[in-house]
Amino acid sequence: MSATHIILTQTFLDTNTLKQKVASSFFELGDFRQIEQIPEPTLIEQVWHKYLNSGQILEPDFSKKQEFREQQNSWYQVYTQPTLFFLGDLSQHSEALQEGMLKFLEEPPQNLHPILFAQDSSEILPTILSRATTINLSRNFVLKHLSPEKLDKVAKSLPPAKQFALDLIAQKKLDLPDFSKIERAEIDFWLWQISCWIEEFYKQQPLPTIANKLNKVLWSRKLNQQNLQKKLAVSWSLV
Repeated sequence: MSATHIILTQTFLDTNTLKQKVASSFFELGDFRQIEQIPEPTLIEQVWHKYLNSGQILEPDFSKKQEFREQQNSWYQVYTQPTLFFLGDLSQHSEALQEGMLKFLEEPPQNLHPILFAQDSSEILPTILSRATTINLSRNFVLKHLSPEKLDKVAKSLPPAKQFALDLIAQKKLDLPDFSKIERAEIDFWLWQISCWIEEFYKQQPLPTIANKLNKVLWSRKLNQQNLQKKLAVSWSLV
């Protein structure tokens, strides 16, 4: 039976690797929920190309100027074999585009399995969320598969997340960049990593001071997402 699946990634992931793991999990194990059990690169690339070449992996091109409704109409066809249909990251799709997908996601054609990514359920229209099966990835899995492009970009403008977390806990003097020149999404990506490291340190030493720092970083992330002045949002974690 066909069904829509939404994979919650928590932050920016290496989506190419994630798609390959999803395909291996589905085609080799028959279960979307085994993503984290799939072995590393060589095997998953072989599986990906095998099913991509057989037409059982599809990806629409949203960059085309072709009208979305016309493009969507072409999705309704007979699929004789189980087929994965990767519809991209919901954070990159407008609300109007999400609404336009709703009927298709609610009743996909037989044998077609739409796959969407989202960092958080708040990015998803409730109408879509209620019609899809969501899959949460573990934090450890996410940390191993962060977007290399985002990591490279953040490394040029922000301190290393792990060291920053250590310095924050130790209450060392912190040398901060000009946040006004850094994209809000990159700050969020950086704060997410810091919160993960602080949580890891808290597990090793469950001290109130570490818990306090974790709460402040999480609050900073929330303020940053709410479009508060970026410098003020991040400074909250340093108080």
